[in-house]
Amino acid sequence: MLRFFAKDIFGDDMELFFWEEMEFSSEEEIPADSLKVTLWGEYLQELCEVSLYENEELLFEGLVDEQTVSVSDKVQTSIVARSFTGVLLDNEAYPKTYIKPDTKLIFSRYLEPYGIKSFVGENKIFPGEFKVEKGISCFAAAVKFAKEVYGCMPRIKGKVIFFEKDKAPGKLVFSNTDGLTYKKLSYTRNRYRLISSVRAKVKNGGDYSVVVRNPKATHKGIKREKYLNAIPRGRAGLNSADNYISEADSKYEVLTLITNERCLGVVGFDASIASECKSLLDGFYISAVRYIFDSNKEETKLTLRRRQA
Repeated sequence: MLRFFAKDIFGDDMELFFWEEMEFSSEEEIPADSLKVTLWGEYLQELCEVSLYENEELLFEGLVDEQTVSVSDKVQTSIVARSFTGVLLDNEAYPKTYIKPDTKLIFSRYLEPYGIKSFVGENKIFPGEFKVEKGISCFAAAVKFAKEVYGCMPRIKGKVIFFEKDKAPGKLVFSNTDGLTYKKLSYTRNRYRLISSVRAKVKNGGDYSVVVRNPKATHKGIKREKYLNAIPRGRAGLNSADNYISEADSKYEVLTLITNERCLGVVGFDASIASECKSLLDGFYISAVRYIFDSNKEETKLTLRRRQA
């Protein structure tokens, strides 16, 4: 059972009933999740925060961006909200250069003032000079720190930021005989995504002479090259070349699945699908979710990608 709650600018909490339309969207490449809800009746008090639960599980928590009351043959209130990552994207980070900052310092300067209550992960130290450049967002500063120190993208759920490496929290099995049922499945190969090689410069005065190749693309007859200036990190910067190739590989095979099941909070889950054209599609994970509920339908559109080793 879905339950929808809100808080107004005076700090009063309330449960909102009688919603007739809802759209929830979550994608691994879009930092902030989004929620749109249309309710029967008028809510004139100014709402500032909303949260969505399924039973006791928190699915969404964020700030209200828009609140619209409309009157025609019926009275409705529409709410548009983004998860708390949104406020980190909206706020420009204070430009400063730090020497060996730790996670607690970065958290207190760029995350805590904007509503993030705590972080999960070991309190690690940045090995050297960490520069927050003018014009980047608070979220970009957190991403830069997390990638360098933890080797991963940070994740935000509710008011908590996770710096530790992501682990697949579960698995979904789709089958029209003995699993979660679905009504449409499409499988796409995106050949244009693959990168055949990355040419890197690793020292001043040098050329882009170090080549990292992708046998998968070469085997498929694809030639698509990128160039990387790895001088700021030297040979260690070549990890970025491997990351470029791996990220492109993950976008080569894409499954799109539409189901009448309600699947929320599942981005990052492993997934397997039994289909008529292939006995089992396995080794995929859910990269995006779009859930729609209105008077005509309730469905979830899932985007799946191949999980890289």
